Amino acid sequence: MRPIFRQRSTPLMLTSLLALWLFTHPWRGIWHDGMLYAVQAMRRLYPANFQGDLFFLHGSQDAFTLFSPLYAAAIAEFGLQPATFTLQLGGYLLWIGAASFLAVAVLRGFYLWLGLAMLFAWPADYGPSPDVFHLAESLLTPRLFAEGLGILALGCFVRQRWGWGLLPACLALALHPLIACAPLLAGALLFAWGSWRALAAALLAGLALTAALVGAGVPPFGRLLLGMDAEWLALVNSRAPMMAWTAWQAQDWVSRTGLAFCLVLTAGWLAEGMTARLFRCAAALGALGLLASWAGTGLASNLLLLQAQPWRLLWMTHLCSWLALAWLLAAYWRRERLVRVLLLALCLAALTRDTVGGGVALLAGAMLCCFAPRPPLRWPAWGNAAALLGLAAMILAWGWQVTFLALKTAAVEPAPQPGWLVLLWASAAFKLGAGALLGTGLLLLIRRCSGSRRKAPQLLAFGLAFSMLCLSVLYAAIPVHRQHELSASGARAVQSAFAPLIAQDAVLYWQNNVMVSWFLLHRSNYASNAQITGLAFNRGTAVEGMRRMERLRQLGGEDAVVALDILQTRLGALQLPPPSRAGLQFACADPVLDYVVLATPLGVAAIAQASDSEYGKTYYLYDCARLRGH
Repeated sequence: MRPIFRQRSTPLMLTSLLALWLFTHPWRGIWHDGMLYAVQAMRRLYPANFQGDLFFLHGSQDAFTLFSPLYAAAIAEFGLQPATFTLQLGGYLLWIGAASFLAVAVLRGFYLWLGLAMLFAWPADYGPSPDVFHLAESLLTPRLFAEGLGILALGCFVRQRWGWGLLPACLALALHPLIACAPLLAGALLFAWGSWRALAAALLAGLALTAALVGAGVPPFGRLLLGMDAEWLALVNSRAPMMAWTAWQAQDWVSRTGLAFCLVLTAGWLAEGMTARLFRCAAALGALGLLASWAGTGLASNLLLLQAQPWRLLWMTHLCSWLALAWLLAAYWRRERLVRVLLLALCLAALTRDTVGGGVALLAGAMLCCFAPRPPLRWPAWGNAAALLGLAAMILAWGWQVTFLALKTAAVEPAPQPGWLVLLWASAAFKLGAGALLGTGLLLLIRRCSGSRRKAPQLLAFGLAFSMLCLSVLYAAIPVHRQHELSASGARAVQSAFAPLIAQDAVLYWQNNVMVSWFLLHRSNYASNAQITGLAFNRGTAVEGMRRMERLRQLGGEDAVVALDILQTRLGALQLPPPSRAGLQFACADPVLDYVVLATPLGVAAIAQASDSEYGKTYYLYDCARLRGH
């Protein structure tokens, strides 16, 4: 293909990649862990208002990041929602630019576009609990910036620009130390790989530095000599099982983690030079993280290793695994049919990464390492039948996985309609790889058509790229949740009716909506599932949080359920009683609780109420001091 036709495809490929990014990273406001970082920033602006909040009562991890003061300054300047959107957009641009910088060092031509599409749109969750931690999350946390800076540092290290790589790696360390450990260790491994004396010297230097920090009691290294007691560990295992190896479930992480290791190890075996070193270091990082987690949280209950979660080094292993797959396709796709079938098997393993994908990748990767360096082999007569049988088995495994997820989601509905089940199945299919494959297939088609000399294919490529972008923009901008789950008029009514009656230092409980307490009324919240997220970092938060959650169980609602995801939360809430007068009085018997807001009138005098006509709800403010006086 002539250079002019390749250049013509570049704008369309960029448009397609932008569409893929927007479709997989929509704007959904403040949610998930983004709430926790937002309230940490709000606390810096209103310190007196949040001094009684459970999340801050016994300390938080805010002291280990520079992100909160930067976020607070942006909120003070622009407001909460605009600041969140602006910073998240900046984090996305950093991540995209850094990923492109790294990919260019490994890939060329069409496979560069393919590798970026995999990084942008293919499954990105990692770790021992599914769907908790993602690469390039669609929410604002310092992890987004730390990943981007870490990837930028890795791109510099691969180019052997060691000094330039240390700068973004250290900046990442100031934002999120757990994420930043990966690029720093990767830089050390890349620099010393092959020189075992240098590696040994670096290891000894690291151990000596750690020992000095432990001896000096520098936080958090002083915790390396401490253990987590049985009561605290049991609470952690119930709410944050990803922290301790003993609470991990093999079906949740082994297959997809195995897939990532197989991809980087296969590419590391077949590649040469710095590319091979990159993939081997990615495998070594993941193995070190798992080994440290097993030793520190499986064989023992070491406090520092439980809190540091060394398995988080896996984020770089998963990132490099997609680059490794793109590199393998670039290097060997033009080989004989057997090699192409093995490459397709690796691609399909990504689709079934949570079921059989790890096993398939192990077999296909081993065969590829065996056959790729050898002279081409003739395709056997039974090869087509075997390949089709394997394809059918993988599609069945993927279909079972999608159906299981759809039925699990539908379990919270009292009587789901068939149309709703079909929609849930389609949504689960897109989430588990169908969307990624569809987007990648469209990318392939656009690339092929845009390079044609004929007008019709060129117009088709333009139409597809433009349509993808328009649909992705619409999807990314859909307001799935209103701010605080209140309409604008409802928010004004709540502020007008409730805010003057609630003292600045009061502790409020707004049932099932901690965001209203935090971001609308700027008050401390009594307890919620979100507020005990950090129970592994402070024993007081764990014990006091579970005590408060137990009192809230008498009031019912999703807030009172200790769970890992929304499905577990909703299923647990169905087992609790509805709000009642007795439940309200039991909760208010706790002297640290000042006010309760419910969407249910309970036959006791509320001191105020506010209506949200758009949502059809009325909220009632109850004074706990009055209820305790009865």
